[in-house]
Amino acid sequence: MKKRNLLILLVLFSLMLTVFGCEKKVTPPNTPSTDKVIDKLFIKEGFRITLTSEYEETPGNGFTYSFETKELAVLVYDDLFTNFEEEGLEGEKLTTVDYCDLFISEHNLSESVVSQENDLTTFIYNTESWTFLASVYKAKDCFWVVQFACPKGQLEANQAAFIKYAKSVAVK
Repeated sequence: MKKRNLLILLVLFSLMLTVFGCEKKVTPPNTPSTDKVIDKLFIKEGFRITLTSEYEETPGNGFTYSFETKELAVLVYDDLFTNFEEEGLEGEKLTTVDYCDLFISEHNLSESVVSQENDLTTFIYNTESWTFLASVYKAKDCFWVVQFACPKGQLEANQAAFIKYAKSVAVK
């Protein structure tokens, strides 16, 4: 008798799930999406960043890590301290500001100005069609460069989000 009652309960529960739990939500045409953009944590070797659920990891294309939306990109690479030895520099002794100055000089970005605020070191530069807000972090054996990219002319609309993302970065 107990087995029969248990079987009936399981069948009823299955029917309830089928009728009430598997309802497909249909959105009428021309209705704005209500999908909520949420924070998304990306954890990689030696590096962590919080972006939004709109970002997906993409092949690096020469970068250590790369994340993209339909219109924006986050390009990440690490530059080992040993890379500075051939220039006669000790990477361990350089600051994030020193690194930014070297980057700006090596890439002829004379219009870029380094900004350091609340332990965040950044600079902005433009290419023909993109604007980059770059942030630099010092780890135990390298500098991490995180470049937030948007189409030229759209930095103002994206800068607050880029700074938020930059503040979420952690490196080892």
